[in-house]
Amino acid sequence: MSEETAPTMTARERRHAKARETFIEVLRQSCNVTAACRASKIPRATAYYWRNELPEFAKAWEDAEEEAGDTLEQVAWDRAVNGNSDRMLEILLKGHRPEKYTDRLRAEHTGRNGGPIQHEQVASDADAFTRTIAGLAARGSEGSGTGEAET
Repeated sequence: MSEETAPTMTARERRHAKARETFIEVLRQSCNVTAACRASKIPRATAYYWRNELPEFAKAWEDAEEEAGDTLEQVAWDRAVNGNSDRMLEILLKGHRPEKYTDRLRAEHTGRNGGPIQHEQVASDADAFTRTIAGLAARGSEGSGTGEAET
């Protein structure tokens, strides 16, 4: 007899043990926390509390989700072999096995015409900024004539 079903357990402890057992079984079949909570007659907060506080329950939860993912994968395989297509099944697989089924995007950055990215060092002190502005102003005044002779 396991510790959870030992005769020394209180009625409350036995109810909680039974609720945890039911929760894990329904989670294994459905991979749905809400359905598992309803079947065990516990609030979601209780399920998450147990998962955070009881390492054995957390491990059973993880195992149940893995088994549910295995079931989804088997259904996907069966449907692929039989020639059927089901978008919802794809979504479920991506949700339960993202490391295996998620979309991947690769982005590369390049400069103009596919060349390297050009880097320009910007002046970091006020004197360099002032020299740059003065140089621009000087160039601007040289070419600002209208082409008419002054009288």
